[in-house]
Parts: sequence; structure tokens; C-alpha cells
Amino acid sequence: MRIVSVCPSNTEIACALGLSDELVALDDDSDFPKEVQHLPRVGKDLQIDAAKVESHAPDLVLASLSVPGMERVVESLRARRLPVLVLDARGWQAILDEIRLVGERTGRTREAREIVESMQSRLSVVAARTRGRPVVPFYFEWWPPGPRMGPIVPTRDTWVNDLAAAAGGRHVFADAPGASMPVDPKDVFARRFDHVFVCWCGTLQRKQSVDRVAGRAGWTELPAVKAGRIHLLDEGVYGRPGPRVVEGAEEMGRILHPDA
Repeated sequence: MRIVSVCPSNTEIACALGLSDELVALDDDSDFPKEVQHLPRVGKDLQIDAAKVESHAPDLVLASLSVPGMERVVESLRARRLPVLVLDARGWQAILDEIRLVGERTGRTREAREIVESMQSRLSVVAARTRGRPVVPFYFEWWPPGPRMGPIVPTRDTWVNDLAAAAGGRHVFADAPGASMPVDPKDVFARRFDHVFVCWCGTLQRKQSVDRVAGRAGWTELPAVKAGRIHLLDEGVYGRPGPRVVEGAEEMGRILHPDA
């Protein structure tokens, strides 16, 4: 089978299923795992070149809707009558279901089952170690504030909340609708939290720093900032709906409940 992946999380799912040798091309942002980094590229998330994808004669294109605007990419692929499988997991259970789905479509049902069982087992360990402990509130940020818009945070419909629940935490914007949204800095100040998690996406990942967050106007007065509890997270672990998200739950548990 010839597979083209146009999203990093899809690439990681395929490789975890043992399909590295069947991948023939990737999107520009698929930087993990190492064994597929030599493959040709077909563009960035919102700029996938459908003609390049078609040139690799894929038997399956693993597409995604994880970034707003990817609908146009999917439409361009389907317009060329390419065999597209679209993944759009928003929560923990959906991630597991989509790993199973890719396994079914590629003849790797057993491998998918083993991955899912391992992820479930690891999350259960995290939940068991934090059970009965106080729920720790935290603030989580996908994107820093800009001149015209406040920071972007995950909201109700996202796996971040599932990881937090297992890790004995609660994101303070988990009650807001949708999967993510920009928020007014004043709203951030109005909410009480003990930790700040910074997980900027894409090219900004390399630019995230404690000083850039702590140096924002008014942020030095936040208790979490005063206490030095600003944590820089790996977007490859937290921001990709694939096998590595369970690592995020484990790390989150260690941060929120270090004595557990």
C-alpha cells in the first residue's frame, strides 16, 4: 500500500502501526519519527499541494481537520478522486477510535488494538495515582496574544481536558464552547489557577519561553507566575491527536501532583 500523510498526527499513527515502509510522502510539518524524515514533502498543513499528492499515486491519503481551514485541503484532494481518509479526533476516546480506524483501513487491526490497549493502560495508571487528590486548576495556551487578539486556548471539545482529568487537573477554560478560542486577557486574570502551561503550535514552538510569558503586562501579579510555575510543553506530545498524547497525561500528572 502506498500512503501519503498530510498531517503530523496521522504520520505518527501510521508509523506506530508499523506502516513506515508504506509511507511515500508527508506534509512539511511531520517531524517525527526519524525513520520517515527522508520522504518527499507535499506542503504545509493549509497549503498541501494536491497535485504533488496525486503524483505519488497513493492508495490512501491520511488527511485531517485538526487545523481550521483544512476542509479546503480535503476538498482539493477529493476533487482529484484520491482515496482520502479524514481524521478529526477532538477527545481521548476519538483518538483511540481513529487509531483503530486507520488500523482497519491498512490491515493493521492487531497492531491498532495493541496500541490502544497500551494507551488505555498508561492513562489508567496516571488516573489511579492522582485519584482522591485535590483537582489542580491550570491555564493552558496554544498561541500567544497578538496586537489584535488575545491568547488562544483549548476549550471544551478537546483531548486536553481528558488528559487533565486523568492527571488530577482542570483547565480553567474547559467550560468554554468549541475546541479552541481566543480569550480576553482580562478573562484570564479573572480565573484562578496554580500553573501555566505553554504549548505554542507550529513555528512558534521554538520561540516559547518563560520570560515571554511572565513579561506580559499584568502577568507578574498572577499567583502561578509569582511562584514560577510556568511550564513549556512539547507541541508534538500535547498538540497531535495520536499515540503520544498519553505522554502528555503522564507529564501533566507529574507536574500537578509531583508527590504522586
